[in-house]
This record gives sequence, C-alpha cells and structure tokens, in this order.
Amino acid sequence: MNNGHLTYSLNHSANQFSSINARRPQLHRSRVSFSKDEDCEITAGASLPRQAGFTLIELLAVISIIAVLIGLLLPAVQNLRQQASMMSNHSSLRDFGKEIVGFCDGSVRSAKSFFLELGTDAKNANSNPQRNVDLTSLQSLTFFCTADTNLTGFQNQVNDLLAKSNLPAVQRTLLNNTLAAIDNILPYYQNVGEVVRSVAGLCPGSTSQ
Repeated sequence: MNNGHLTYSLNHSANQFSSINARRPQLHRSRVSFSKDEDCEITAGASLPRQAGFTLIELLAVISIIAVLIGLLLPAVQNLRQQASMMSNHSSLRDFGKEIVGFCDGSVRSAKSFFLELGTDAKNANSNPQRNVDLTSLQSLTFFCTADTNLTGFQNQVNDLLAKSNLPAVQRTLLNNTLAAIDNILPYYQNVGEVVRSVAGLCPGSTSQ
C-alpha cells in the first residue's frame, strides 16, 4: 500500500469517526451498561466521558477506527526512529536524535498499551455477570493528544538546523533523512490526533463537538 492509499485510509477513517461522533450529543460518562431488556445506555463513571445514547455497535466502531489508524501509523514510526537513531550517533546531534527516539518509543508504548487493554476490555465484557464494562483502552491514547504538535516542533528544529550555511555535509544528510521521515509520518499523527481529541474528556481541554 503506497503513501497515497495510507493517507486516504486515515482520512476516510477519521471522517467515519466524525460522522459517528456528530450523531450523538456528548455527555460526561465512562461506563457502558446494559439493562435487563438489553437496551444499551451510558451510565456515570469516574474516568472517561462518553456519549449519551451510544449504541454498542457505534462504540465498537469508534475503537476499531482508532485501532486501524494506530496500525497504519506504527510502520512509519519505525522508519523515523531508525533515522533519529542514526542521528543520535553523531556527537553534534546526539541529544536531538535521542529526543526523537524517545518520542517514537512513547508512540509505540502507547499503541501497545491500547491494544493490550482492548483485550482486557473484551475479557471483562465476557466475564462480568452485570455486563458493566469499564473501557480503559482509550485512556492509553492520551500520548497522541499532543503528539502531532510535538512532531511539528521536531520538524521546525530540523529546518532551523538545515538553514545553517556552515552545516557539515554528514550532519546535513542525517537531518535531511530525518526530515523526510517526519514529513512522511506527520499526516498520520495529525489524523490520529484529530480522532483522539474528538473523544470528549480524553485529552486535556477537549470538549464535545
């Protein structure tokens, strides 16, 4: 799958989420609860706001869309990490390279936590006789609330370094390779961030739309 198809998939998935999100007024809720007649409703909880009247199918669709977006993001993260790791081996760029490597590792940790907690949520759904399930998986995605902004900061730093006329050729090559990786991955982070920030209460300062 080429970058154009990946970008289309990200935008299409984000648009699907926005469509689902717009159909329901949002209310501060965090627990999915089923009554005796199996009607789905959202009841009050302590951690993550939910949308009023969310059906189970819609809730699963939101989680599935985020999972697809994260799945598309991870291969590009590995490429950026590789370029940043090479940059960190150069004495003049070591700290900057390590900072980007740390950012990439944080992305992977958050994604892994998200997928692991999806399994926990599914297990709880099957084992809880009350059928009250705390969906904690989305809370692991708070890293992506500001990830696109942080990556844009790295992009600006690289451009500032490349603007120096006396930059050694080796450093310029390393920076150009890292910039290309950032330019490639930034739209993915922006799409993931857009979806994550659309979940009211997940990111600091996020509100219902």
